[in-house]
Amino acid sequence: MSLSRPRDPVRDLATALLVSALALEASFAVLSIASDLRYHLWPMISTAVAVVLLADRAPPRKILAVGASALALVVVSGTAARVMLPQPPQTYAGMLG
Repeated sequence: MSLSRPRDPVRDLATALLVSALALEASFAVLSIASDLRYHLWPMISTAVAVVLLADRAPPRKILAVGASALALVVVSGTAARVMLPQPPQTYAGMLG
C-alpha cells in the first residue's frame, strides 16, 4: 500500500519503517535468536507507526482482503499448533531435561 501512494516524505518514512521491520523479521528466518517478544518489538512498533502515517486514506479493498487473509492464516495456524502440540516444559529444570 505504501508504494502505491504518490512519493512524498511521509510515504518515504513509512516505507523505510516497513522495510526495516521486514528485514529484521526476515533475519530471524535465517538465524532465529529467540521467539521472545522483545526481539519483535521494533518490527511491531515500526509497522504501527507506518500504519498511522499512511492512515490518511482508506486502503484498497484488495489490500484489505490480502491482509485479512494473512491475519486469519496466522491466527488459525497458531491456534492449531497450540491445540495439537504438547505443552512445553513449565520449569527451567524441565527445559534442561
